[in-house]
Formats: sequence, structure tokens, C-alpha cells
Amino acid sequence: MSKLVSRPVAKPALRSASRMSLPPEWHMPPHAHDDHYELLVILSGQNEVQIRGQCLVARVGDVLVYPPGVAHAESSAGESLGMLFVTFRADPARWADLPVHRPDSRGRVKLLVQWMLELLPVHSAREQATLDALLQAALHEHGTPSQADEYGLVPQVRRYVSNRISEPIRLDDLAAATHLSRFHFARRFRAATGVPPMTFVRRMRVETAVQLLVNSHLPLKVIAEMVGLNDQFQLSKTVRRLTGRPPGALRAARR
Repeated sequence: MSKLVSRPVAKPALRSASRMSLPPEWHMPPHAHDDHYELLVILSGQNEVQIRGQCLVARVGDVLVYPPGVAHAESSAGESLGMLFVTFRADPARWADLPVHRPDSRGRVKLLVQWMLELLPVHSAREQATLDALLQAALHEHGTPSQADEYGLVPQVRRYVSNRISEPIRLDDLAAATHLSRFHFARRFRAATGVPPMTFVRRMRVETAVQLLVNSHLPLKVIAEMVGLNDQFQLSKTVRRLTGRPPGALRAARR
């Protein structure tokens, strides 16, 4: 691994970069880094990560970013793990919304990190400036979803909720399913839909409940269970709040 001299952080500053190959039984217990970030690009295998109460699975083409001070545990998930590995220093306030896990859908982060590796070790201030510019470009790419990501985010959430409509669904579950941090997911989703993610989930529950109300003779209690609401009283309250009419009126009107 080639290392660079540490210096005061204004812009993101590269510390080290390497290509790593880890065995199938590799495991890293929970740990955190006080003064630097880590960025990983998965080349082969998969990396199972426990971080912030979530279990993430990073596969080939995915990027992981571990912020300083955030504990995480890693495992190669029973197969060899190949990845590009970068450490850098940066202002946490400036990069607070970097997603922990996201697919590198355009392959740009991988290309930029490979370019960094080709420039190491550095022999001039100009090469060092080029390295830091490549790092900043990689972070910008990782933090900015592609147009395909934006357009695919809402259908992805809709599919996830539809498949689990009878189950409890948390904001953390939705963020993990879309490979985004909780904060980044909530911000992107609201920008795309105009509503918070959990409001969207409640609306989907009510939409499904209304369909069952008008197209079946199922009791309210059964419908409540099928759409993930606690009981028929919560069903009635939620349906009335979002449609302006109680379940009985909806059912009677349909008939």
C-alpha cells in the first residue's frame, strides 16, 4: 500500500489507495476510524457490513463509504472478496450526506480510483493535486445519483412495500433496500415525490385497503392485518384521514 504525507484538510485529501484480495473466511470485528474515511469498490465476491444498526450486502460494482467515528463490522460472506480500497481525510460536515452504500451504476467511481492507483506513488505537487482532484470527483459521483437512480427510486420503494405490505416497515428498511443512508434516502425520496417516505408507505397501505374494501367482503379486521395496520380501528382512522371517508362508506358506495 502506498501512503501519502498527511496535511491539513481543506479539500478531501487522499491518504492511501490499494487493491485488496481477501480470503473467504475473512472477518473484521466492529471498529471505527477516528480521523479518516474509507471508500471501498467491490470487484469480486460480496462484503457483508453491519453499520448503524443495519446489515448491508455490497456486491460487485457497489461502493461503500465508512465515515470517521462510525463503528462497522465486515465479512467476506464465505467467498473471496476483491476490492479497491481508499482512505482519505475530509471535513465530515461537508460530506455528511455521503451514502454508506450505493451501486456505482455508471462505473465512474471505479474508474477514478483505478486512475488514482496508476498515479501512485506521487513525485510532484502537480501529481498530488491530480490525485486529490480525482478523489473529490469520486466522492461527488458517489454522492450524486444518476438520472436512472432518481427515476428508479420510487418504483423500487413501491415494489419493496408491495411485497411486504402486511409487515412493519421502517425508514431504515427502505434506506437499506435502496442502498442509501437514512438521511440521503429521505431527502432524495421527498425530492422525487414531494412527501416523506413513511407518508408514502401509509398511502400505499390505504390504497391497498381501499381496493380490498370495494372488491371483497373481507372483514375490516382481516383487511387491517393484510395491509399492516394494527387493527380495524387504526384502519378506519387511517382510511378516514387520507380519503375523507370511513371504510364502511367506501364499501357501501361501491356496492
